[in-house]
Parts: sequence; C-alpha cells; structure tokens
Amino acid sequence: MSKSILLIGTGPMAAEYLKILTAKASGEVTVAGRDDGRLAGVKAAFPGVDTFRLPPAGAPLGRTWDAAILASGIPDLAGDLERCLAAGIPQVLVEKPVTTDLTRLKRLADLAAGKGARVRVATNRRHYGSIRKLKAILAGESPLGASFDFTEWLSRVPKAWESHEGGQRLALSNSFHVFDTVEHLLGAFKKEAGFHGETGAVAWHPDPVVFFGYGKAGTTPVVYGTSWISPGRWAIEVMTREGRYRLAPMEKLAVLRHGTLEWKEIPLDNQVDLDFKPGLAGVVGEFLVPPGGGEALLPDLNAYLQMATRMADLCGYKAAP
Repeated sequence: MSKSILLIGTGPMAAEYLKILTAKASGEVTVAGRDDGRLAGVKAAFPGVDTFRLPPAGAPLGRTWDAAILASGIPDLAGDLERCLAAGIPQVLVEKPVTTDLTRLKRLADLAAGKGARVRVATNRRHYGSIRKLKAILAGESPLGASFDFTEWLSRVPKAWESHEGGQRLALSNSFHVFDTVEHLLGAFKKEAGFHGETGAVAWHPDPVVFFGYGKAGTTPVVYGTSWISPGRWAIEVMTREGRYRLAPMEKLAVLRHGTLEWKEIPLDNQVDLDFKPGLAGVVGEFLVPPGGGEALLPDLNAYLQMATRMADLCGYKAAP
C-alpha cells in the first residue's frame, strides 16, 4: 500500500529503515533531521527521498503525512511523537524506548488515544526468524520453565548515552529487548521475588546494576540473573519435555536434546534478517499494512507501558528518572 511516510532521524537506525522503505517502494518518503550535514548525507545515499530540517522543538511540522517512523535519538523520541500527533499523523511507528519516564509514557499513550492515532513500538526482535521459530515450537511443546539474562557490556554503551536517559536507565532503553522477548514467547511476567543491588557501582547509572529473581511469565516458572559488572551476554532458555531451547545470540536458535550435551543450531527461514537489520523488515511490513490486514505483533503504547512498568519494578527503577 503506497503511503506518504515521514521518517524522523538521520543516524544509523534511520538508514536501516531507509534501506527497507526504498527497497520495497513503500511510497513517498520524506526524511527530517536536526543536522544539515547528516541530511545531506542521507540525500546522497538515498537520492529518491526528500529531506528537510526539523523546526525548533515545540514548533509544528507544517504539514501532515499518512504515516511516520521515528528513529531519532533517545532524548528526542517523545517530543517527536508529540509533534507527529499534533500534526494529525494517524499512524506512527516509534523506536524504543519512546521514553524511559513512565509518567510521560502514560501521557503519550493518553494523547495518542485522544487523537485516535495508531501508535506502535518497534520491538523488532519479535520479528526475528529465530524467535518466530521458537514461538511456533512452543505452540506445540508446553514450556516447563525458562531463564533469561540481560547482561550489558558497559564498555559498548555509547559515550553520549551516559549524559541522558539512554544510559541512566539502560535497562529500559536497551535490556528491555530481552524482557520483551520473554513476555512475547511466554506471557506477561509477574515477579514473585527479586533482588537488585550494587547501586552506584556505575557512575552514570544511578540505579542498581545486579538483578536476580524469579516469577512466572504467563503460567511458566522463570528465573533471571544478571550482573552488568560481571561478564555475560543476553540469553534466553526455554525448557520443554522435548528439548531445551536457547537464544544466545538472539538471532540464532539452538536446541539441546535428551542424552547429549551438544547444542545443535536449528535452521531458520530468515533470509530477510540477513538482507536487512534483523527483524526490521517484518516491523515495517506489519506497520504499513492497514489495521486488521496482517500480523499484530507490535505493542501499542499502553501495552508497552505495562511491560516497561514490570521491567522497571524488576530493576528497581522509579516511574520517572
């Protein structure tokens, strides 16, 4: 379906969206940004798109589009969403974390509802070939238990994030991918007991950096254990009678069967994850299909708020930074 699409952002993530939008001839694409040099770079790399510099914060966009995709920097996402809603754009896809301020996130959800806008959050891992495959397996094999780890490599956190919510609330801005995937596979997580500690161990992250606990995701018992000041990686394991399934890295799926200690990788139908940023083509495809016309994997702002609230509780965060 051809649409007029506004893409806000000129960084690497915006470029990934442009690769998909231009490859699939999704419609008239206009790119807006805050840096003239980056906008010129976009125009050079994607000559078929229009570009313009965003007006100052709080100023109106000046026109409307059929849809908008927000891939701006973390501190700008919420304000850009407000501007799109004010411009009457009826369909908006916004990158994570939208905002890590849960009070503001609630206001945005209410604003979108009041405008009658269809806003979705780009939880791209739900569209990974590996996670699609495991979701299908679990439809036929009952999960007995699961575990997850959202250890972050602090040395790889962008330096710029240390001065804003991206780093200061890292669990919501980045680790959330793991939590969202657990809930997508198994159901909403209800913490039954938990520990979070080592507050102050990382100068730019004022909250805890060690997290252990257990609960249930849907009806499945789940344990978690994470320390950002120890080695580790993102990982999810789900146990059934037939096998133990592992997402580590999350782009791949491996299984451990009875009578062996050898993890075997499960082949995936995921060429689209190799052609584009994993999961993103699925996100764009779902977003651009009219409501009720295809898959519905992406959460709206209210569902996203509920998930973020559960993870904030797990991590010892308050509603606002």
